[in-house]
Amino acid sequence: MKSLQRGWLAYSAVFDTQKKALPYAGRMFAKASQNPNAVKGQSRLDLVIKQEEKLEQYRFIAEQEAARVEVVLNS
Repeated sequence: MKSLQRGWLAYSAVFDTQKKALPYAGRMFAKASQNPNAVKGQSRLDLVIKQEEKLEQYRFIAEQEAARVEVVLNS
């Protein structure tokens, strides 16, 4: 019986948290879809850093490919 009570309490806490978090997440999604820079401070810093690292890698690849194409065209 004690296990059932603890389980019920745990599941109730999860559902309560979701019920309170979903409206906030909806507002953040709406704000981000209209202006992504407006919620930059609300997003997790590690995700922002990963995104910036990926952009740097893509820029590097694009620069390398542009240089390669330029060499081929000038040959």
